[in-house]
Amino acid sequence: MAKIPPFLSLILLLCMPTSPQLTSACTCTFFKESSTSIFQEEPSTTLRCSGCSEIPTYHDPRSITHLDLSSGSNKLTNKLISNTFINKGFFNLKHINLSNTGIVDIDMDAFLGIKEFGEVTLDLSYNSISSIIMSRFTNPKILNLRGNPIKNLELGWFAPALSDLDLSNCSLNKIPTGASFTKKYLDRLNLDSNRLTSLPWTELRDNNFLMELSLKDNPWRCDCHMDFLREYLLNMRGFDVSSDVVCASPPEMEGKKLSLIPRGELSCPLENKRLIGDVSKHKIMLGCLTEGVPEPKIEWHQGTLRREDLLVSVLVISANNSAYEGVWHFWCTAKSAHGIATRELTLTRPTPTPQPLPRQQPVYIRTTTEPVEITTEETTVSQIQPQLIREAKNGSFSKIVVQDPPQTTITDDTSIYPILLVIGTLGLIILIFLVALIVIGTRLMRKLNHLIEHNKTH
Repeated sequence: MAKIPPFLSLILLLCMPTSPQLTSACTCTFFKESSTSIFQEEPSTTLRCSGCSEIPTYHDPRSITHLDLSSGSNKLTNKLISNTFINKGFFNLKHINLSNTGIVDIDMDAFLGIKEFGEVTLDLSYNSISSIIMSRFTNPKILNLRGNPIKNLELGWFAPALSDLDLSNCSLNKIPTGASFTKKYLDRLNLDSNRLTSLPWTELRDNNFLMELSLKDNPWRCDCHMDFLREYLLNMRGFDVSSDVVCASPPEMEGKKLSLIPRGELSCPLENKRLIGDVSKHKIMLGCLTEGVPEPKIEWHQGTLRREDLLVSVLVISANNSAYEGVWHFWCTAKSAHGIATRELTLTRPTPTPQPLPRQQPVYIRTTTEPVEITTEETTVSQIQPQLIREAKNGSFSKIVVQDPPQTTITDDTSIYPILLVIGTLGLIILIFLVALIVIGTRLMRKLNHLIEHNKTH
């Protein structure tokens, strides 16, 4: 058999097709869909990809409004770093679906540069993301984090764009650090299928836009805190979550629906958290800080004596009260159907503070041939530079006169400060009014679009 020349072998090796296992099999399909919204004249353009290990490259990325990598075959092994999408040219995205792509870590600045990101729907469900930090520039309209092991979620100090947040199936046993929902603009919040036992009503206290809250499939502890949440949402927000809540504890409530438990019948264990005190020469102030439903009864003891007249949680003892002269060792006892809890506190009597002597004014002496006259001036020595006028007579001074220098009047014209204060206050009121108009306008446009889409579907 004839031998193949070495240079020919090299050419044949370079021309051989590469094994598919050694190359990326990322493939994408492009298609258009007609718009159903009167506010969106252009049809939506979708790029759906599979087999990708990074955000794909496309020859006309500015034309894409929907990027879909949710097929299950995409595994984004690298962290999504800052400006990931605009570096690929995707400036006009409205829907980003990165569900089930194996994302572990994501920099929310990866979405910087996308136009009108506040109107974008972002789906990050069923990944391995444990921490999300958002800023006021990277808040989408809809954020889906379902199925992620979220531990830290910072929604940003001002997030008017975010209206829909899905935290279902995230194995939450408490609200994630930094994710307090107060002072946010959420319309809908989904907390289904977690491990939550309690949701303090204060988490939702300042959210004036919340219209939907889903709490299904959590091991709720039905106590007074859950009752507070139910009453708050019913009275202040106009919707009832009690049908979502099935009690898992305490044992006597297990398996019951919250909607079947009469209002006011859910209790909380007694807690006597601490006894605080403040002392002055005029009075003693004591506070017995307790929690519990039904409200516990308070008893006070001073030393070994029970004070029958001191059955209040906040106690003030004035200096003319006989208790003020007694032993300053106090006991606070809280009693309820759940038991008894006691706290004690010993106070120290204040040490009298010596009063300073009144300040002495300087004394000036004027010597003349007439009887001596002593006068006390109101000003200090450092403020006076006397000029001595001496009149010599027979080789001696017959008169020494202390003459004050002419006083200079300093005018402090502060009349301009009230004017500046009024101007500043008016400017602040105008700024607040403009911000309120912008927020209300944004909300109205969103609601109008929602109603139009709803009417079209029905």
